[in-house]
Amino acid sequence: MRDGACRGNDLFDKKAALLLSAIFCFALAGRVHSWPLSQLVVEIGSGTVAEDGLALVPNANGQILLSVLDHGILPKSGQRASFSFTGTTPPVIYLIWRRNDSGELFQHGFATGGLADSYFDLNSIAEWRGELQSLEFGFLVPPDTQVTLTSLHIARPSMAERFKSVLHDWTTFRAWVPADINIYIGTAKNVGPHPAQVTGIFALIAILVYFAARPATFRLGSLMLIVFMLWVILDGFWQWRLWQQVSITRERFAGLDSLSKVVASEDAGVARLAYQAQEVVQAPNARIFVASQSDGNGMRAAYYLSPVNVFWHRHGPELPDAKYLRSGDYILVLAPSVIEYQREAGRIRFSRGDELAVIERLSSDRGVLLEVVK
Repeated sequence: MRDGACRGNDLFDKKAALLLSAIFCFALAGRVHSWPLSQLVVEIGSGTVAEDGLALVPNANGQILLSVLDHGILPKSGQRASFSFTGTTPPVIYLIWRRNDSGELFQHGFATGGLADSYFDLNSIAEWRGELQSLEFGFLVPPDTQVTLTSLHIARPSMAERFKSVLHDWTTFRAWVPADINIYIGTAKNVGPHPAQVTGIFALIAILVYFAARPATFRLGSLMLIVFMLWVILDGFWQWRLWQQVSITRERFAGLDSLSKVVASEDAGVARLAYQAQEVVQAPNARIFVASQSDGNGMRAAYYLSPVNVFWHRHGPELPDAKYLRSGDYILVLAPSVIEYQREAGRIRFSRGDELAVIERLSSDRGVLLEVVK
């Protein structure tokens, strides 16, 4: 009877070992779709296979498009697209594909944050399914900038890869962006888990362990000490990020006067257009109407145009009705905008169908300044 029990235990141990081995293998490996660089066809731009990777040069518009021959991939949930670069990293990567069932072309863009090893999870893309007819990757970079692609693959990441990516995301510094003025997540990518979430979970576990230990004497100070120590760890992580950003900010703006700081900032394009518009508008009582669908561009333009008489309607019609505009008024149109400017005809068309005769006074890649004539 004991022998039978021993044999049963041995059989159970073998099954358990097989199960653990399967889980371990699943955690360490996922099916990888990786393509040799020579299998990538440069459709837009130019490319040369070098020792360190595929050297890519964009066209005049800063565009690079790669197509994959015989991609052999079947879209599945949990997959991740990973890229590695040397030198310049494209700020935006586009995944472009066509499905067999509909023939429709889909496109999804992802920000890399300038990271040399960039990836994006495909779970959030509802159209990533079915069978693929074609698969392409697009990069958007400044013209005359060389990009060297060293690896490209799509796979369902293993648990080890997920842990590695989270660790890399936590330890890789990303320079702050304007959106960080409201909330800073503490990671290079806006993906979880975030440091604050993990710290909160550890605090909860520590408190539950404390109650499970059933101390002879309950001490509130012990719980407060647990929370305080975890808060210090989280705040230390934040202070480390803060000093990294201080160093970048100092290198960028130290020693510059007020005007030079604006030119060196993200506001440079809109600010430069606003300052040029002020030089063009000589009448002291002239009205300038800012027309833009972008809250950021509209707000920046209105700010840098001060103290002149500026009209900017947030979350509403970009311009008032045509009857309220008079000769000598100015319209600063910033992309994106619903105002249709017909340059050859010298007219603008409102979204409501009204039209006005205008004269172009200033133009740049950010927008155009028009003077109303009646």
